[in-house]
Amino acid sequence: MAIDFPNSPGLDQEFTSAGVTWKYDGEKWVSQSGASYWKRDGTTLKPANDGDTVTVGSAGGSGSGRPAGISLNSGNYIYASRASGPMWTGYLTGINNATSIINADGSAIFDGTVAAGGEWPGNSRTVIGPTGLGIIGSGTDGTVLSIYPSNGAGYTIRFQSSGSATFAGTVTAPGLFFNLEPDNPANFSTEGEYTGPTLNVKDRILNLISRLDALEANEVIDDAADTSLLQLLANASARLDSIESRLSALEGGN
Repeated sequence: MAIDFPNSPGLDQEFTSAGVTWKYDGEKWVSQSGASYWKRDGTTLKPANDGDTVTVGSAGGSGSGRPAGISLNSGNYIYASRASGPMWTGYLTGINNATSIINADGSAIFDGTVAAGGEWPGNSRTVIGPTGLGIIGSGTDGTVLSIYPSNGAGYTIRFQSSGSATFAGTVTAPGLFFNLEPDNPANFSTEGEYTGPTLNVKDRILNLISRLDALEANEVIDDAADTSLLQLLANASARLDSIESRLSALEGGN
């Protein structure tokens, strides 16, 4: 049960709660029935001895197998331990639904934006919010996002603040478009969306393949025509030889 000490007590003023009598010594309330564990500083209740740790349950210390409970340590950190479920739940005043939850297994849920890094502009900053992921700024080499395999053997995907990207594997997409005039401000809507001319890479490649197929088909036709022409010439040459032979024979007979 919480003890509701009087505000602005006088020196040696006594107060009794739950059968225990306390006396104010000008700085703190002192139990008259044993050791004093708390002192009051204005509206703040503190441990009687500065540097004491406040523990609720059995939590405390570091290492594995920590028992359930909460420990407020004078080293400016908090231990909290439980088998499962929320370790922290935050609410807006007057609202029943939680806006932030941190669970014992390390998972967390936030209704708002989670940011890491310095204030923007001027500092690198990563923001995760309901509308997606935003990365502002870069590393020393211009990298804003790197993805590594579980064995840590070098990145497989890397994005840079310049707009460049590197992929170690295959990139698959149903379509690919290039903005042909991104440097022209007139090609953007008031919302910043590009509206200028584009190049549909997929359509262009399919068109080139179709033309190549047509050229190869024409070459086959041309080859067939050339073969027929060569055969015709060969036949004509044979006939000319035959005619020349006959003429020679006729001339010899005269």
